[in-house]
Amino acid sequence: MQKNSKPADQLRKGRNIFTLIELLIVIAIIAILAAMLLPALNAAKVKAQAIDCVNHFKQLGSATVMFAGDHQDFVPPAMFNADNTKKVFGWTDNNYYWYQHLYPYAPQKNIFDCKPYLKPDKPYKNADTNAGGVCKNNETTRYEIPIAYGATADLGGYDMMGTTTGVKLGNLKNNSRRVHLSDYNTALFLGGNFASLSMNAVAQIFRHNKTANMLFLDGHVEPVHRNRRSGINSDKNFIFGRN
Repeated sequence: MQKNSKPADQLRKGRNIFTLIELLIVIAIIAILAAMLLPALNAAKVKAQAIDCVNHFKQLGSATVMFAGDHQDFVPPAMFNADNTKKVFGWTDNNYYWYQHLYPYAPQKNIFDCKPYLKPDKPYKNADTNAGGVCKNNETTRYEIPIAYGATADLGGYDMMGTTTGVKLGNLKNNSRRVHLSDYNTALFLGGNFASLSMNAVAQIFRHNKTANMLFLDGHVEPVHRNRRSGINSDKNFIFGRN
């Protein structure tokens, strides 16, 4: 009996050991499953980034309303120099750009950030920091913040193109169709000039699976597919500027 049990014990032990072929089969199955799951995970990541961007825009929409409430109902100017800021608003302020005006009402360093656009290893690549960043009111600290969004230049006012007067939120109509901010590759854009851009710029703007998020002046955010960009100026669903 002892002679017969020894080979049986060895046979059972042998069955508990993976052969090379079995190990390769397991690895192949794991690789196939990973390949099947990765597209779904990437799609979920892109969706999450787009939602994060929408949340940023909604906060900036609320910041716009709060700014108007504190400043005689004026829409934040896209860009004014100090002289025009004093002439229109009656105060001396070194905050020239729209994002510098809104930052105190949404003071998060990533509020103008868009993950598909600003790479973690090179956060300032293709990013518009303009006047050295953002300065919070009543503070001397300046924050270098890359800007991944653009404002309609001729809405709040842009003195470099001759728009040196402010516009009041309550005086504007059809604000549900009036574009305030958008995914963009610089801090300002002239009207709906998406159609005239290079494909590289288009890819930077329509960065959420070929869509761009746009904040309208009534506070709602809408994703716009880049297939609509060529006719966006004539599309009655979009108003760029104050007219």
